Amino acid sequence: VRSRGLGDVYKRQVRALPREGRPRDFTGLVGRFRMESGLDPVTVEAGGSATLTVSVLGLGNVRRIPELRVPDLPNTRIYADEPVLEVKQGASGVGGTKTMKWALVPEREGRLEIPRLRVSYFDTEARRYQTLETPAHALMVLPGGEKEDRRPAGEENVRRPEGPAKEAIKELGQDILPVHT
Repeated sequence: VRSRGLGDVYKRQVRALPREGRPRDFTGLVGRFRMESGLDPVTVEAGGSATLTVSVLGLGNVRRIPELRVPDLPNTRIYADEPVLEVKQGASGVGGTKTMKWALVPEREGRLEIPRLRVSYFDTEARRYQTLETPAHALMVLPGGEKEDRRPAGEENVRRPEGPAKEAIKELGQDILPVHT
């Protein structure tokens, strides 16, 4: 590639990425990156919600930052938010941040282990592949505030009337943050 700037002629050579050492999960991300993650809160009641947030940020082809996926977790519903990509052009080049969030709704008490998430990229400064990893997070799930469900099998989503004139209500689903049930 030749370009002219201020009367000088520059010649740059584009090199292919090496095959040696290429991780299986490599998606073409090239530059200098880092990853941050957090879980908030770290203790919830069963049926409550915690948010796992992961951000990948740096300089390079940030549009190639992959969308990560939280693996299925036992007795837990997972709701992914739409990832947010912020791209910025600066004196050092193109950079930015991709932030991904998941609402985790555990259904049983106990300790919930959230495994590490990873992103591989080619580091242009070190000239080798690097892998970023979040730490494993732990969510402590306390017993839920409601009484244990003692309905017969198959009737989990049927609410019993509370008064003589009340008709049974069949629950079709629940929102993460219900206004009222």
